Amino acid sequence: MGAPDLKWKDLTKEEQAKVIASEMLADDPADYEYYRLAGEIYVAEDEHFYVLEVPVEHEDKYPELFADQDVGCQDPACITKVCLTPISAESLDESLLWSEYFQIEQKHVSDISIVG
Repeated sequence: MGAPDLKWKDLTKEEQAKVIASEMLADDPADYEYYRLAGEIYVAEDEHFYVLEVPVEHEDKYPELFADQDVGCQDPACITKVCLTPISAESLDESLLWSEYFQIEQKHVSDISIVG
């Protein structure tokens, strides 16, 4: 669920140049995972994660989130996604975060936290 992660080789030459020019990465750029949201490149942070809870009342909207739960279970579904840092954008666009990365409507999330 959400935008697929990309490896260094998956980035275009122009995107690779932006990553290098940003001087944001401490290690070899090939050691990181990247995401492309609306044409902008984001690097995955390996120490911080978004944790979202989706109440069972939204099971019909997101059946894949609840597929592993037992029938009748009332526990919320949990989504854990790595936090993203923009490389080629000024900041992380929240609407993109919800529509392309989480692929869930923010109003259907009962709790969101950042851990790590």
